[in-house]
Amino acid sequence: MAAPVRLLDMRLRGLEEVGGATPLGSLVKIAASEHVQRLSGVLASLLGPAAQVGIEYRSALLEEGSMREGTLSTMPPQRLIVRCRAMSIEGGTNEIQRNIVAERVLGLPGDIRVDRERPWNEVPR
Repeated sequence: MAAPVRLLDMRLRGLEEVGGATPLGSLVKIAASEHVQRLSGVLASLLGPAAQVGIEYRSALLEEGSMREGTLSTMPPQRLIVRCRAMSIEGGTNEIQRNIVAERVLGLPGDIRVDRERPWNEVPR
């Protein structure tokens, strides 16, 4: 993990120990997922065509049929290249995380929502 991402993560963990939720988790998530996407782009260009082959689906499965996660350091490069886009979606897309940072950290006004007081089934589609 890149040094700025690691430092953000350490700061977040320190604040959580003191107590209370913090929107720094959104910053960590954005920084980490963008770092992994840049890293996978470098890996793909270094590996060339070999980036598209070399990982078996069966080797990524556990006995119960669920996928192995692993960490970035233990993940085969081909799997990292395939998974990097999913990491920006898991836990809320980066766009949603940026909205959280804008509203809760920077104090910017939220998006205008005319349907805020309406139940979901009454929102026009």
